[in-house]
Amino acid sequence: MICFTICISNPLTFHVQKEETQGELDKVQRENEENGKDKSQLETERKSILDKTRSLKGTIDEMSSTTEGLQRGIDRLIGELVKKDEQSLLEESRRFKRKVLVMKLLRTSQSGMGKTMVDMVTKELKRQLGRRPDSRSFDFSIVLHETSTDVSKGPLFVVCLSSKVGKNIPDALEGPKGGRDVYMIVLHHTTKESLSTLTPNSLRATGSELRQLGGIIDMVFSSDIGLCECDFNITAVDKIITVLKKF
Repeated sequence: MICFTICISNPLTFHVQKEETQGELDKVQRENEENGKDKSQLETERKSILDKTRSLKGTIDEMSSTTEGLQRGIDRLIGELVKKDEQSLLEESRRFKRKVLVMKLLRTSQSGMGKTMVDMVTKELKRQLGRRPDSRSFDFSIVLHETSTDVSKGPLFVVCLSSKVGKNIPDALEGPKGGRDVYMIVLHHTTKESLSTLTPNSLRATGSELRQLGGIIDMVFSSDIGLCECDFNITAVDKIITVLKKF
């Protein structure tokens, strides 16, 4: 004979169990929701950190590029300074090695030249001397004298117009006595077209007159341009430099 045992649970007990189970489910759901919030917050924070990292990397790259640019600029400036220092030292060395040439120029009352004209001659002489290939090998200056009494030892250049020289060189010299260190610069007022017909005073002077001087240097000038750019004056400048370098 088969026996069946039927157990009938208490309804109250079932209800309590159901509530407990539901409570557990609600708790798990809340925990999952909290975990979801935490995960979402973590993801947001992760993205924020990534963005900041990218921004920081960009800033670092930009700063690195700027630093490299500044370094290149610094290297360039250092190179320029070194080059300038080398050039300065070279120029200083050349300057110490350069000969100092002082041209003593005397204008007498018989010269026929006013101060304006003498200033023109002085300026033009300096300009033409500055254009010589060897001009960097010496320092050149002109000292103008009105009388021969204050002229120191060395070559003296007496300047005058050709019309005032005539054939009497001692009268044109006026103050200074002739000598091998006295040179006469004779200025001829002419034009480039008339140069071929010009007879230099150095060719007119006789032997006795030349013995009173170190030499006669002829130069030509125009009222419009001052000392002419011509072979005549280039030769004259060469003679002046040759004389000055001897002393």
